[in-house]
Amino acid sequence: MFIPPTVADLRAAAVKLGMRPSDAYLEAATRIVAPLANAYAALDAMADEVPVVTEARAFARPGPEENRYGAWYVTTSIKRQAGGTGGTGKLAGRRIALKDNICLAGVPMMIGAGLLEGYVPEVDATIVTRILDAGGEIAGKAVCEYYCVSGGSHTSATGPVHNPRKPGYSAGGSSSGSAALVAAGEVDMAIGGDQAGSIRIPANHCGIVGLKPTFGLVPYTGIAPLEITIDVCGPMTANVRDNALLLEVIAGPDGLDSRQRDVKVSRYTEALDGGGKGLAIGVLKEGFGHPNSEPDVDAKVRAAAHRFAKLGATVAEVSVPMHLAGHPIWAGIRSDSAVITLLEMNGAGVGHEGLYVTSLRDAAARGRHVAGGGGRRDGHRALRRNGGCFGVGELGARLVYRHLVVARVELDQHGARLDQLVVVDRHLCHRSRNARGDLRHTSVGLRIVGRLAASGRPDPDTGAENEDQHRTNREREAVLLQERHQRGPPRS
Repeated sequence: MFIPPTVADLRAAAVKLGMRPSDAYLEAATRIVAPLANAYAALDAMADEVPVVTEARAFARPGPEENRYGAWYVTTSIKRQAGGTGGTGKLAGRRIALKDNICLAGVPMMIGAGLLEGYVPEVDATIVTRILDAGGEIAGKAVCEYYCVSGGSHTSATGPVHNPRKPGYSAGGSSSGSAALVAAGEVDMAIGGDQAGSIRIPANHCGIVGLKPTFGLVPYTGIAPLEITIDVCGPMTANVRDNALLLEVIAGPDGLDSRQRDVKVSRYTEALDGGGKGLAIGVLKEGFGHPNSEPDVDAKVRAAAHRFAKLGATVAEVSVPMHLAGHPIWAGIRSDSAVITLLEMNGAGVGHEGLYVTSLRDAAARGRHVAGGGGRRDGHRALRRNGGCFGVGELGARLVYRHLVVARVELDQHGARLDQLVVVDRHLCHRSRNARGDLRHTSVGLRIVGRLAASGRPDPDTGAENEDQHRTNREREAVLLQERHQRGPPRS
């Protein structure tokens, strides 16, 4: 509900801008903005157009015995009711898991983040409707990494996701649960999301087929965004044919997603039997031999291109010099725009056409309010994350995203000032300063080893707690994984 600004609110805003208006001025400003505030209140009171959900939407939180790899967030069995496409569609008889950033009406969604625990969307993503219309069964929500920002499988608030091929090892992320469930044979197909490898990395780790489609080919409507210019979702399956089939079902414009421009779709399954003749394959020159490439991988890709040529495809080297600037361009988008979307705009963004899931925005705002010890009027503390490392500070604090850290970091649930840190590797843990320059730290899910002094080293005056710092990083990681796996996901 929209709350009109008070004199105190206007005074706080003025102070942030370096202004010192009088009380009389602020009272006059309150009267001046009243009509605009009333308009906001009227807009906020308007009902949203929400599609009617006709299927039963029961769900369950599986226990450890039913969730061996920690890959399920919730399980469901949602199908079109009699009179719909039922068992006659392209996906008839197929069980599909959704990454837990995809809205499924009536079923909880937390995007791996404790801040969103208990949130239940009231809408279906476009791709959910398409899967159900094609006769598919939604088998549940797959665990994803905390706000989908990790290439590992250890950051979700529900605990680590294990690789079914080798439990105890990473399944990759951020679509960690989606890949693990397909690899374990618990579902036929899954949907993942990919802004920086979050489909491809776990598909590689778990030995399945993951496709990051062309940007905009699959509508992102009803899926929690990371940043509108890099958001992509796509199929994750056990084989190429199923991948083509699922893509065939979910691809195409929906008339809502502004990421989609001049989308062209095909019958991808029909292309599987056409052989190599008629294919034109470009081998990107700038994709090889750069500092971040590996010689054995380069050789494998070139060998694959050569094999396609022998099968009748036209294979030619192409050059896109700007490709080498791809990472710096992406880094700017990811590290600034995505953080602003997630935190300062509560995961919704502004100014783009399409569906805004306002309930998700509100849930994120409430989570930030609690985590910040009071929210907007008391000053926000921003939650920023990369691969397991949070920073807590006023909006405007900027973390440097450079390293991963193995521990999952948790906010103090009471929103108290956080000034203690478990040092998994003090060189990889970040510190952030708020707008006043005060140093703030994070608390993490292991034993506290000491307060962090200005030098970044644990304070030696912390008694017995300090002995834990002598344990190795590998031991701490093992303890964390073991404890999380034994506890299993939190039960509702």
